[in-house]
Amino acid sequence: MFNRLVIRKANMKDLDQIEELAKMAYSGLTSLPKDRRMLERRLNQSERSFEKKVITTPNNELYLFVMEDVVLSKVVGICGIVGSIGCDDLFYTYNLQKIKKESWTLNSEKELEILRLERTMNGPSEIGTLFLRPEYRQKNVGRFLSLSRFLFMAEHQDRFKKQVIAEMRGVIDQDGRCPFWDHVGTHFFDMDFEQADILSAEDKSFIAELMPKYPIYVNLLPDKIKNIIGKAHKHTLPALKILQREGFRLTNSVDIFDGGPKIVAEVNQLRTVANSRLAKVKSFSKQDIRSKLFLVSHGELKDFRVCCTHLEQESHNEVIIPNHLDRLECSPKETVRYITLEPIERENQYRRHSLEKLSGSMELNVKLSSSYLEDNKSTSVSFLRRFSDWYKTTSITKDKTQSK
Repeated sequence: MFNRLVIRKANMKDLDQIEELAKMAYSGLTSLPKDRRMLERRLNQSERSFEKKVITTPNNELYLFVMEDVVLSKVVGICGIVGSIGCDDLFYTYNLQKIKKESWTLNSEKELEILRLERTMNGPSEIGTLFLRPEYRQKNVGRFLSLSRFLFMAEHQDRFKKQVIAEMRGVIDQDGRCPFWDHVGTHFFDMDFEQADILSAEDKSFIAELMPKYPIYVNLLPDKIKNIIGKAHKHTLPALKILQREGFRLTNSVDIFDGGPKIVAEVNQLRTVANSRLAKVKSFSKQDIRSKLFLVSHGELKDFRVCCTHLEQESHNEVIIPNHLDRLECSPKETVRYITLEPIERENQYRRHSLEKLSGSMELNVKLSSSYLEDNKSTSVSFLRRFSDWYKTTSITKDKTQSK
């Protein structure tokens, strides 16, 4: 599967296929709108962002990437990065806070939770727009698509803020209804969840006009709603775990529409950014390379590409890559950036798990052997005792016969 996939910059010629992806996407993915006009506008914004040679302060730049199946010439996935949130429009979230209320008269104290509306201007960078066709959701393909963005960030850290966030999809039922919206948002907006979500992608002014200025007391909500605040959709959990392994952490902020969690990380501390290495391509191997899988990137801005492949590390700054990796569009002596697809600690976990299984197996064998020896020992002792009793009886009888 990986031999036919490459991640590259999205182009306007991809519009038709990106529109297909948008129609397949779930409700709530506002960064991948189903409206063709909005998609075209986002692609234009992305094109302009890639064309900027120098960026002194990250702003509203948008970088869109697509995953292409080069065998079928088919766009099968998409992902993106925003330079800074809250530049064109304010960025809104709910902050989940705990407050204490005391009564001197009753000599009692109670802790309450509230949702307080927060506004962010010129905030951190943001990753999003992650979607992969269902038939390509095989092992590690989603990880490949998600982590490719961090290789671009590692190569162009000046284009991004020191922090990066991601908003994870909240709980939505099978009918596309959002319980959090039905019990909170619907009281302030005369529209359903999907309408509000689509409108917010184009114009956020209605949020400032209609959202409550005062905190919402979580204790007044039904238990089933309280329990889903800050919880990710079950289909989003794998993506959340991938990002957490990269260094993202949960925050107290949640989405104002579906109540999903917001996570944050320092860009320079992300695993892929901090641990990826630069190396020159020494040569191309015609033989199969047996190694762990690596993410390998090459190219600047508009020519940026990422592949997932095996490679040989010849030295600290030289690598050998497979001969068939022409989709990376690099030549010998050119520089690539690479990192393992799987975090090292995960590999160590696999090793520990294998050792534990081996240790458990050895322990079981020892126990079985000990049990076998004990059983045989008791059998031997029993036999010797019976033989001894028989011998004594025989000897006594023989002695009596001889004495007669």
